[in-house]
Amino acid sequence: MLYAVALALLAVFIVAAILHLTPMVNLFVQARFSGAAIEFVDLIGMRLRKVDPKVIVLNLIRSQKAGLGLTVRQLEMHHLAGGRVDGVVSAMIVAQTAGVPLSWEAATSLDLAGRNVLDLARESIEPFWLDCTPEGAVRVSTLDGTKLSITVRAKARPDLEAAVGGAAETCLTDRIAEVAAQEAARCTDGRLLAADPDRLNGLLAARRLDRGTALKVLSYDSSVAMER
Repeated sequence: MLYAVALALLAVFIVAAILHLTPMVNLFVQARFSGAAIEFVDLIGMRLRKVDPKVIVLNLIRSQKAGLGLTVRQLEMHHLAGGRVDGVVSAMIVAQTAGVPLSWEAATSLDLAGRNVLDLARESIEPFWLDCTPEGAVRVSTLDGTKLSITVRAKARPDLEAAVGGAAETCLTDRIAEVAAQEAARCTDGRLLAADPDRLNGLLAARRLDRGTALKVLSYDSSVAMER
């Protein structure tokens, strides 16, 4: 009787072990055929640490195919920190496809800060225009006494590498408007500047006014008119 009970318990244990290990074996085989660097002991460790191996392995495979060079440890550590591994890997793939810089460190920092890093990556693909003089034209007198009316727009996109801790959009637009007025006021020939606003665009670009902000300025579009 005891022998039969022992055999039954052993059979139950074997069946349970097979049911428990089969999904991990399938994931391991899938990862190996995809060229992803992972060992079976890694999958067992994930189970012990209560990490879903499927999330890690499938994203490891995606990152491998995209050439991101991520490791099991990176993905697992971010998962244990409460991060969204799917979103981070997807964002890095989107950014890489668009040629937008996005490192693992920046992506995970954004994710852990509560930002939707995938949405940010998508937004970075399509630049947008910022109105840097939203309250109307800036009025300036140049060194030769010419009175100018200036408006400035900046084409920008999110700077994913600086999105955490970077200054807000309004800080950038205020800075651009202020510097545009300063550069115009230093001009010795207001008529020349009004005839060629690209000179002001070049001066603004040379100042790299987007440093320390969460945006990357791609170009400027200034309008300079002489006042009567």
